[in-house]
Amino acid sequence: MANLVPLSLTPDFAPREDKALPERLLDGNPVFRTWELDTALAEAAKWGKIRTGIWEATPGTTRSIKGETFEFCYLISG
Repeated sequence: MANLVPLSLTPDFAPREDKALPERLLDGNPVFRTWELDTALAEAAKWGKIRTGIWEATPGTTRSIKGETFEFCYLISG
């Protein structure tokens, strides 16, 4: 069984749209669009969920609060 799942970089469904929470907003009025492409349990949920997707934002500055979340980002542009 293959562990690799091919993902489309051009999803054929509408993204979820969000705005920054007021307590995290520092400058501007950014809008976030998220296409969640895949969700899997990490090592039988020992580490929680692994989410894969595409995220984009309009210009603005926000405060990020991750807690114990690990995040890997591959920047395409911007």
